Amino acid sequence: MTVYFIGAGPGAADLITVRGRDRIAAAPVCLYAGSLIPRDILTYAPAEARIIDTAEMTLDAIIGEIVTAHREGHDVARLHSGDISIWSAAAEQMRRLRELNIPYDITPGVPAFAAAAAALEQERRTHLVGRDQLLHGAEQVDAIRSRERLAIPADLRQDDVDVVAEAVQDMLDEPGVKQGDVRG
Repeated sequence: MTVYFIGAGPGAADLITVRGRDRIAAAPVCLYAGSLIPRDILTYAPAEARIIDTAEMTLDAIIGEIVTAHREGHDVARLHSGDISIWSAAAEQMRRLRELNIPYDITPGVPAFAAAAAALEQERRTHLVGRDQLLHGAEQVDAIRSRERLAIPADLRQDDVDVVAEAVQDMLDEPGVKQGDVRG
């Protein structure tokens, strides 16, 4: 039995990954947040699947459903909007599953910013700022490269830039951190 955390994409059923679709199609239990996941994606689930809307459920109740499926030997498709790695509530669930020794797997999804960039016919890029990544448009690359090699989007106000620069400097002052660790 495995819990498959699946990034369900940005909202269109045909923007889920093939792996995500296949994991849903094979799972006898499917948990999804009805407030975030379009019902069209649930058409990939087997007709006999137990489909549970978790939108109004507590973390304990969600984990309870997973534990029940685990005891019954059923795989679980746990759907999250967009991509699991971006603004997802999956981390708290994964921590609980580790504590319970319930195996899980992560299937990334198409993030909403990728769908938005495609709709706008614009590419998106990322640059590292300290320990965080900033996502920005291609038109901002030159401005970013000209700012002390820090990846700061051009549309930030100067006081925002100063705050980020100060935070990066503080990090550089930490033991074991060197200038090459911060790159643009």
